[in-house]
Amino acid sequence: MKKILCGIFGIFLFFNSFAGMKDETKSLNMEALKRIEKVIEKIEDEQKIKVFVNIFNGEETFQNEDPQKTVIFDIQKIDQYEVGTELKFSEDLNMEEKSSEIEEALEYHKKSLYEGKYEEYIIGILESLNGILASQKAEEKEELKI
Repeated sequence: MKKILCGIFGIFLFFNSFAGMKDETKSLNMEALKRIEKVIEKIEDEQKIKVFVNIFNGEETFQNEDPQKTVIFDIQKIDQYEVGTELKFSEDLNMEEKSSEIEEALEYHKKSLYEGKYEEYIIGILESLNGILASQKAEEKEELKI
């Protein structure tokens, strides 16, 4: 009985250690998952938000139960040659004015995606996103002073 409980607990800890990163396609190895998770944790700590990164087969979507201060970054492997991405922000982040900067970041890192360098692509997008979120936060503080 103890072995079963320890096994279940171990599985629970393993899956929670990558809570912000889910790779259902097995496109990334464990080291890449750990590096991406560190970037996610950095953003979550600095910006006080929740970040989810998901890689799916097909045209699935990810829904968060509590979409407050949340960013969801989905990569969908539709077939062998087609990959789609979607970056979603909860409404309370007010990212409408930053859409051109977000599009620039997505465009800039697109080459890595199409070359199958998923770790490089994800980390590049997340680091760009961290800068955009920081500038958004600074602008909001500036507006409050006025």
